[in-house]
Amino acid sequence: MQATAVKERPPETVIESTPFRAGVFRPIALFLLGFLILYAFFLALPHAFPYLSTGSTVVFQAKLRDEARGAVLPRSTSATKIVVFGNSTILAGLVAKHFDELAEADGLDTYTYNSGFPGVSEFVPQLKALIASGDVPDFVLLTKPWAPSRQSSIFKLPLSDNELADVIFPFRHFIRDAASFAFTSRARGGPLAFYRKASRNIAQMEKDQGYYFISEQSRYPHERLPDDFHMEGDRPDLKGFREADASSPELAELNAILLAHSIKCFYVPYPQRGSGLGDPAPTDTAFQQILESHTPCKLLGPDYYRYPNRDLSDQTHLNHIGSRIYTEDLYRLVKPYLAKGGR
Repeated sequence: MQATAVKERPPETVIESTPFRAGVFRPIALFLLGFLILYAFFLALPHAFPYLSTGSTVVFQAKLRDEARGAVLPRSTSATKIVVFGNSTILAGLVAKHFDELAEADGLDTYTYNSGFPGVSEFVPQLKALIASGDVPDFVLLTKPWAPSRQSSIFKLPLSDNELADVIFPFRHFIRDAASFAFTSRARGGPLAFYRKASRNIAQMEKDQGYYFISEQSRYPHERLPDDFHMEGDRPDLKGFREADASSPELAELNAILLAHSIKCFYVPYPQRGSGLGDPAPTDTAFQQILESHTPCKLLGPDYYRYPNRDLSDQTHLNHIGSRIYTEDLYRLVKPYLAKGGR
């Protein structure tokens, strides 16, 4: 009789999946929780300490906050509301209160706000923020062209790397700015005194309707640039001119805002150090043609006004005397249109 061999099955391996999964996902969950806590902490820091930064950043952020919450134009007033846009040359160049004083002396009721931003020439985002907050101006005075079109493709993000980083990590410059603040404060009476001084400067800027004298860059006696000051890149033999992209989507945005809210728009000269550029053309005909054919805006005067070194506090910005002179020059240019309601 032949015996039948019986094959034994190997014992089945039971996989303990629950402890394995917990061992994998617990560190991930803890990491994400820690990341969110740190993200929230750093996101809150600039709001808790808004003046713990460099001068230009403090001004920039303060203006963004004020314009976003509708705190720059009076609501209950019959005055003609005027907003002047530009970069830091306008920030330190247009004395809004003096502009209104000049208008009042001529029997005109105006309220002017200086929306100049340090290091920024684009203005459509600021105008959109004002409109969204309920601050709708009657007049806008522009000094720099709108942003040109971006080169885009399916392989290129709509935002630049820096812009995308700012959106994802809006606090990414805070540590750098705080370190700069700590270093600078040593020569300004210490961190507490320097922080309080920044707070007072912003309060004064708000009281001055957006005007801000950039004292941080003023290195010369009596806030006056020496008469013989010059820079390597100065070209007093050349005429400056504005370059504008008529196909820019931002121009379409600007036009839509102006038409929807019946805002009158004028391009006006910006202040320029006279030793840096030559006399501008009386009228920038190329830019004027773009305005007339693509926008409801009007061009007033040349592209810029030239001022002698004695009217500047540094290589770029007007001092207290120069800013009042520029404001008076600008008012004289705009006055006929204010008197006629923008026509």
